[in-house]
Formats: sequence, C-alpha cells, structure tokens
Amino acid sequence: MAHGDKGAQLTMLDRLQPDAPAPAKAAASDPSGYIEPSAETFRICCEETLAMLRASAANPWNPLDARYYRVLFRLRSEWLSEEEGAALRAEFAEHWQRLGVVEVPLETRS
Repeated sequence: MAHGDKGAQLTMLDRLQPDAPAPAKAAASDPSGYIEPSAETFRICCEETLAMLRASAANPWNPLDARYYRVLFRLRSEWLSEEEGAALRAEFAEHWQRLGVVEVPLETRS
C-alpha cells in the first residue's frame, strides 16, 4: 500500500491503537488526517517502508518518487535515537543498492 493514502494511515493507527474500535480511531483523529508526530509514529512509518523494500524484487518507485522517499525516510528516522535511526538508514541504503533505485538528480527538476 502506498504511503500517504488513507489505507496506509489506517494501518498506522491500527498499530498505534490496536484495541480501539475503528469509529473511535476516526473520531480521535483530525478530520484532515493529521497525526501528531512522535518517535513511535515515525518508527512505524520507517518499518512499513522497510517491509515494502524487503518484499520488493524490483525498484518500487519512479525516479522522482525515489528521491521523495529517500528524503522522507531520512527525516523520519531522525526522530528516533541516534543508534536506531542509523541502523534503519543503513538497512534502507542496503535495499536501495540491492534494488538499483534511480532518482531524479536535483539539477534536472523543474
């Protein structure tokens, strides 16, 4: 499931509040879909991205999305302890190389 869509948000909410009924989760969240940032929220996001990469046999992103997800992953991992963030970034980099991910160079974006 792609990050940013409602299904991905519900998955994250399910993992953060597994015992809450679905209507309570919806009522507790901002109608805009905003989720208060926390280390746990960003840990879950990083783990979901890594799970997708672990399961991928090929690059899951186009070059522009690849740049976006690389930057997003780094920013999310910075919310975690230095050791945990570094370990997650190292695993991300391993998958990045294994899958041969190509991203749009900054100078070519318009």
